Order: sequence, then C-alpha cells, then structure tokens
Amino acid sequence: MVAYEPTSAPSGKPIVSHGSLKVPFVEQLRYWAGQLDGMPAPELPTDQQWPTSSASGIEAFAFAVPADSTAGLLGLTAQLDITLLDLAVATCQVLLFRYSGQEDIAVTIPAPESGHPLVLRSWMSDATPLREVLSAARATVRAALAHSEIPFESLVEELDLGSELTRVAVVCTRRALRFSTNLTVRLVEQGTELSGVVEYRSDLFEAATIRRLAGQLTRVLAALATTVDAPLGTVDLVTAPERVRLLEEWNDTDQEVATATLPVLFEAAVARSPGLPAIVTGDGSVSYGELDERANRLARLLLTRGVGPEAVVAVMLPRSVEMVVAQLAVTKAGGAFLPVDPVYPIERVRFMVADAGAVVVLTCGAWAAAGTDVADLVDEAVPMVVVDEPEVLAELAAMSDLAPSDEDRPTPLLLAHPAYVIYTSGSTGRPKGVVVTHAGLASFSAAEVQRYVVAPGDRVLQFSSPSFDASVLELCMSLPVGAALVVPPPGPLLGEQLARVLAELGVTHALIPPAALATVPAAAAAELTQFRTLIVGGDVCPPELVALWAPGRRMINSYGPTEATVVATWSEP
Repeated sequence: MVAYEPTSAPSGKPIVSHGSLKVPFVEQLRYWAGQLDGMPAPELPTDQQWPTSSASGIEAFAFAVPADSTAGLLGLTAQLDITLLDLAVATCQVLLFRYSGQEDIAVTIPAPESGHPLVLRSWMSDATPLREVLSAARATVRAALAHSEIPFESLVEELDLGSELTRVAVVCTRRALRFSTNLTVRLVEQGTELSGVVEYRSDLFEAATIRRLAGQLTRVLAALATTVDAPLGTVDLVTAPERVRLLEEWNDTDQEVATATLPVLFEAAVARSPGLPAIVTGDGSVSYGELDERANRLARLLLTRGVGPEAVVAVMLPRSVEMVVAQLAVTKAGGAFLPVDPVYPIERVRFMVADAGAVVVLTCGAWAAAGTDVADLVDEAVPMVVVDEPEVLAELAAMSDLAPSDEDRPTPLLLAHPAYVIYTSGSTGRPKGVVVTHAGLASFSAAEVQRYVVAPGDRVLQFSSPSFDASVLELCMSLPVGAALVVPPPGPLLGEQLARVLAELGVTHALIPPAALATVPAAAAAELTQFRTLIVGGDVCPPELVALWAPGRRMINSYGPTEATVVATWSEP
C-alpha cells in the first residue's frame, strides 16, 4: 500500500479540484494508489496480434445461461449477499485466470453515474475456493464504488497508469459503455432468466473464438452454481467434444515410420544418392559419398579416443563443413555431440563441457588456443582433437573410410542412447543440458519432410547457431532426405547479406527468426522464386511479415522446447 501526503498528488502536481465529492479527493486517490500499484494489464489471448489498425469494429454475441444454472446462481446471490455485478465480475476473473494463469487479475466496471472505468483488482490461484472469489469480488466492487468519483483519466495522469488496464469490462445493464475496451461481458437478469452478451473488437477476435468464450462463461457460471466450495483449479472450461478433439482427433497423427539412429538415417541417404551434394558452400559442394567417408574416418579416430555410446563429445566449431562432419562422426562412433558455439564466453563453455561430462573436445585451429584453455580449466584429462592439425589429418588419412559398426563400438548403439546434448539459454537461471536420444529422430525427420515438403536435391540453409536445437531441425530436414545443407559464409546472416546467400546458393528451405527476416529487403520476398519453404519460430511473427513473405511459398510457424525434440507444434502453411 502506498500512502501520500494530503498536500499533493503522487505526480507532484498540486491537487486539482473535482468539485463536491462524497469522499475527499486525497482519500480516494490514496485508495486507488494502493489498489493499482504495480498492477499488470489483463493477459487475454487474442486471435490477431495487438495492436492492430485503429479501424476496428465492435461485434456482439448473445448467449443464454441454462435454467438450472440460473436457479442456482440466483439462490447463491441471496445466500452470499452478492449482487449480479459481483457474480459477473467473479465469473470473468475466473475465466481470465484459467486463460492466462495470471494470478493478479484486472477487470473494469463503469462508475454508476459518470460511467468512467473503475478497475477492479483481485488475486487468486488454483487453490482458491470459488466462494472466496465471489466474496473478494463483492468486497472489491463495494470499495471501488465507494471511491468512484475520480475520473479514470485523472488517475492515469496522477498515478502514471496505463490505459490497457481497461481491456476487459463487466456490465450488468444495457447502457452503452463510455470507454473503450477489447472485450465487454454483459450479464442481465430478466425475471427468473439470465442472459449475456459478449461485445468484442472484431480486429482482435474471431467470431468462433467469442462463441467458444461465451460457452466457457456459462460453464464457469454452472460451476459457481453447483460447486461453490470447490477450488478454482477444478473449473473445467472444455466440453466433451472439445476434449475428444484435443486429445484424440488432433493427436491422431500416427504414421508407420521405421525407427533408426541418426547415422543409419544418413547412411541410407548416402546409399540412395552418393553423388548428390550433401553440403553446399560458396566455394563448392561436398557429395553425400565424400561426406560419409570423411565422417567415417573421424568416427574411427574418435573410437580410438574412447568415444562410444553414452559418451559426450563437445563440438566447438562454427557453422562449417567441419562441424557437420564432426556431428555425424560423433554419432557414427556411438556418442552424443554437444554443440558449443566458439563465440560463447569461456565461463559458459567451461560450464557446458564440465557439466555434460565431455570425454573429448573437437575443435579447429582457429579456436584451438581458446579450446586448450577450456579443456585445462575443466579437466586436464579431457583430450582435444584439433581436426585441421597436421598430426590429426595424418591420423585421419590412415583411417578406414568404411562406416563403423557395432563390432567397432565398445557397445552396440541403441535408439535409447543419446544423440546430442543441447543447453538451454539460461536466461531464467542456470543453463540446463537436455539429452535427446535417437529414438525420435526418424519420426521427426519424416514429419519435417511431410510438413515442409522436402525432397532430394533441395537446399536447406544452415542458419541457426550450432548451440541451438534449431540446427538439429536443419540437419534432420536435409541429410536423411537427400537434400543439401547450405553452409553460409562467416558473419551475421542479416539484411542484404542474408538475401544474397538465399539467392546465390539456391536455398529452397530455411528457418529464419522473425527478427532476422525483418531485416531482409522487401523486394527479395518476390525475387527469391526458388525459396519455397520459409519456417519462422523463436519469436512472434508480425502480420506484416506474413503478408510480405507468405505469397508464393509455404510459410510455417514452428515451435517447441528442446526437450520435445525441437518441434512440438507447427502451423498450417
């Protein structure tokens, strides 16, 4: 609670006169300052990204409250000494909580005479009984009405509030609101019947969304009428048909996919088309057969260094042909590759290598000095293989170029063995290593082929940092399929440079975050006719980028946590 001296407003300005007030201005201001201090805006999901154009229309959807719920609710209002407005406020608060998980909830009601918005604030959790939600709504409504004489515009100025607090309003009359909202819920009593109307901005919400929301409001009302002592978290917003659709129909995506480890997937592509380009750079290409031989030699060298199933190998290489060779070689030896971006701070590299228990660090001459420091600081026993060092090159030349088998590995390579380890960003705390096995990679690659429409001969851009699991998406989209992985030149891939790489190297498929895509010249969207599939992810993609880049190509939004093998959901094209 914030207290203010009665000689000035919290803005430091002299207190302005608001005429004759039932409650002194400073007392009302003190109430609102404490009530709204640090209050977040309501987080109601919308169909369209906010903000939209100013040319928005208001649509309405009417709904009826079933008779059995109405009877219970009217009895409840008498039993708990609450008004219809208290009931409507509590209902909307419960719905907002279940939609957003936001425990600090704001809804707005109109002041009784002037009609300006009064913001109501309540706190709740899954464990809060519905009865307490109703009691809190009753108390909050009464307190707001008792301090309702200061216009909201004055509070915005005096308390430095945001107008977004009024996004959701609750009304129990048919009078038009005198302020703007994104969504307004009206609940009206007519004799022994209750009916409602949801008014909404049509530039933010689709009609189907509002129909579903109205149905969910009636389910919250039914829960209040029949299970008022139940905890809020038990309120079920999903109908039986919706539950079938969510859990069964939308998940009915089973396809027969032969299970295989990553090296087996790659080697099958080699057998089908050994002469196709597997890696494309500005300097030329490496065929599937050549890439396989190089990876086999390095895999056999790694076997001599103790690598096998469940061993982790840190691959500290930038985006390059050598990085792809190294990743394949590690899995062919049976190990799991740990991508380490060479530009990471040494403390993070040190932590990743030690935490993952890497048995070998693979690097190249450009990074060997830094790599040696890392290995020494982590554990003197961790050997380093500098793949372009003359001694290592001589060892590689002496190795067989045949693929290692289980007879060559310390133990057989199984689907349950780790394929790679990816560390989270650590933005919300300590970075966490996520171990992903071979078990889901065949299915993931097959799903990518189907969703992104990838075919042999296509070219997939290697855009992502090797330390992000999006790089695995690029790997599994290309090499198991017979497509080529396009390795760009060093440096940031942005703007005209990114457009040149897409054009000159003939990229057909790429995952590009919206922030990077926004830097590409607009004219490139139409000029890059061979660029057929654009995947966006990692951040919200603005509608204007979709409008610019979607025409003439498949544009798909993909999302997933590292723990879910890269992608958990993707949009329709």
